[in-house]
Amino acid sequence: MCAEFTGIQDCQTRCVRDVADKKHACREACQTAFGTACDRAFPASGEGGSTNFKICLSYLQTSCEDTCKKFRG
Repeated sequence: MCAEFTGIQDCQTRCVRDVADKKHACREACQTAFGTACDRAFPASGEGGSTNFKICLSYLQTSCEDTCKKFRG
């Protein structure tokens, strides 16, 4: 699972033993990668960083739901 803003990819991987855990693992990896990518693209020290970071994070839930929908059980 990777998220990319400003041309830099932030990727996360989760392994599971049970196929039933894939949805949770996908969402966890997505949330971590997305949050890291937002932080890198909109650091608090940058101009409008905090505001832009919050706007970026506002897309996390929808993006991760769309990305992980193939694992709905």
